[in-house]
Amino acid sequence: MNYKYRFFFVFVLYLTARLVSAQVLKSDEEIARYLSQSELKLKEGDKKEGSRWLNEAATAHWERKEYTKALEYFKKSLKINEELGNESGMAMLHNNMGMIYADLREYETSLFNFQKCLEIRRVFKDKVAIQSGLINTAVVLNNLQRYQESIRNLKEALDIAREMNDPAQMRSCYGMLAETYEKAGDVSNTLLYFNLYRSFHELVQRNKVQKIEKTLEEKQVEMLRLENEKQRQELELLRQSQELMAKDNLLDDLDKEYQDLYMKSTKKDIMMELMKNRDKLEQERLNEELIKEKHKEQIYLLVAIVAIIFVISLIVLSVFFYRNIKYKEKMNTLLQERNNEIIRQKEEIELQKETLNETNKLKDKLFSVLAHDLRSPFATLESLMMLYEFEEYDQQQTKEFLLQIRSLSNSTLQTLENTLDWVKSQMNTGYKYEPRPIKLYTLTQEVIEFLSEIAKSKKIEIKNNIFQALEAYADINQIRIVIRNLISNSIKFTHEGGRVTIAAEISPEGKIAISVEDTGVGIPENKIIKLFNTSTHFTTQGTKHEKGTGLGLLLTKELVEKNNGKITVNSVLNEGTTFTFTLNTVPKLGVGS
Repeated sequence: MNYKYRFFFVFVLYLTARLVSAQVLKSDEEIARYLSQSELKLKEGDKKEGSRWLNEAATAHWERKEYTKALEYFKKSLKINEELGNESGMAMLHNNMGMIYADLREYETSLFNFQKCLEIRRVFKDKVAIQSGLINTAVVLNNLQRYQESIRNLKEALDIAREMNDPAQMRSCYGMLAETYEKAGDVSNTLLYFNLYRSFHELVQRNKVQKIEKTLEEKQVEMLRLENEKQRQELELLRQSQELMAKDNLLDDLDKEYQDLYMKSTKKDIMMELMKNRDKLEQERLNEELIKEKHKEQIYLLVAIVAIIFVISLIVLSVFFYRNIKYKEKMNTLLQERNNEIIRQKEEIELQKETLNETNKLKDKLFSVLAHDLRSPFATLESLMMLYEFEEYDQQQTKEFLLQIRSLSNSTLQTLENTLDWVKSQMNTGYKYEPRPIKLYTLTQEVIEFLSEIAKSKKIEIKNNIFQALEAYADINQIRIVIRNLISNSIKFTHEGGRVTIAAEISPEGKIAISVEDTGVGIPENKIIKLFNTSTHFTTQGTKHEKGTGLGLLLTKELVEKNNGKITVNSVLNEGTTFTFTLNTVPKLGVGS
């Protein structure tokens, strides 16, 4: 049978089912009778029957969309079932309340009831009931936008449908999975499960149509049997009529004796016979007219049925074409999204290529810098040690000599730490972003104490003006490196007797702005733009010829951005430089970072 006709029969069957299942809403008097019966049974100690009548009243209110009353009586019934230990009844009541709360869009409460229902049903190991509970729970999770949890429930329901070999339930699960993946933004899984849904939908429809065809064939056979029986009866009547006609013909062949006898009959007898014949003919005429009327009624009925079928067919075809157009539009949308996804992936690949090229360039430059800036301090240190070995110094000269070695060692250690930190940040297993509340004053004070000896050697004063109670939300290890590099840079480019000041305030954007200000040599304007550029990074000697790799500020910028902040620099030549970076404030309770 053609697919369109099959769809038509399914549609007719659906309309019939809806008409049959139509419910008549209960009156106030009927609901009052249910409640009266419940009170009577509870007084008699029959809690099971009392609960049943409460459920009848709650269901009646539910059908009338009086949700508050329905919930009130369902909750009373639930309490009774808990006292009875009737877990089956408890599961049913939790399920009903879950549906009502879902209608009220109170999805959290609905989810709680569906989960309680599912928990009880799992104890009974009723696969059909468990599957229903999983699907109800998945629908509510979907409305709460908890898509991954919804998907897990739907996949478990799908496994149960497969175990029971139930194509209709499998189709439902595939359809809901496609819809959930679409909401979650997973295009590939949306297409996968939509195609599975479409295949199983056609399978289920074929099964329904075949069942309807079988029913129709059985009815056609019954109609043919009745028609054959009717034709047999008509043939029997015709045969009897022919026999009567044959008997009439026999009168012509009677003996003359019988004819004479017939002719000698009295006039009265002849008139009686004529009246009988007339009555018989009139009866036959009436029967013929009755048969004609029946035939007319059958023709009118047939025309009416054909007209109804024609109208329904038009409606069905309209719906079919409308759904077909909507389906094409949806598929076109999905294809467009897929194309956009492919374009986006291509752009990401190009971006990754550019990033890889930049990384390779930076790697080459890194090796070049390390070869010079790490080898040079050790060569200088070796020369100083050799000089100390062959020269004689007094106590003051020895002290200055050791201070020079210490300064060189600290500078080299800082260079090595920056290099190792930067390399670690570039590795796949580099710094993990683990934010938490940080007391900025305490963290800054730790870094100041760590660098205090270097500052003392140049007689530089470091002030921590951060408010002690101020907290930021960031990765403490990464921000420690940022503050250490900025203060170390300020010390490096500040003359003896200078000052470095660390302060913090809340910016207009609602973030914390931390500034490191020095009274150093400043930075020329043409070099400021090169500070954070990976392809043109440079290094400059400090006021006491301190050296570095130039990676400290690059690392600082990268770590600040990992913590959702930005870093800026403001400098005046021969007056000083201020580096400012921003961090998030600590989120309020219940709000994501």
